[in-house]
Amino acid sequence: MVIKRIEVFVIYLFLQSLSSTIFAQNIFQVRNAGQADVKVFEVNNSGSADLLVYKVNNPGEAKRNNGHWFFVKNSGLATKKIFFVKNQGLADLKIYYVKNSGLARWVNRRKMHLMR
Repeated sequence: MVIKRIEVFVIYLFLQSLSSTIFAQNIFQVRNAGQADVKVFEVNNSGSADLLVYKVNNPGEAKRNNGHWFFVKNSGLATKKIFFVKNQGLADLKIYYVKNSGLARWVNRRKMHLMR
């Protein structure tokens, strides 16, 4: 009986870690545009953004495609590779960093597909 409970618990932990990896927004910043999945421009105000982004401190806090980003140091762990462009006209996605996790959200939902 105890072994059965341990097995169920181990399976539960595995599925939890798998789901957080699949649905997390693990972001890797590449050095050139050709390597990027998405070209991003950081705007100066939230009204100009497609996505309001909150940087989280650990991957468990990076939620589904809702603007909670965790920056990884290894490109193999990334769900998306981004490149920051200097010209807004070259961007696929405009972001604005927010200081409160509750403010992270899509402003322009037509761009959501870029981060799936």
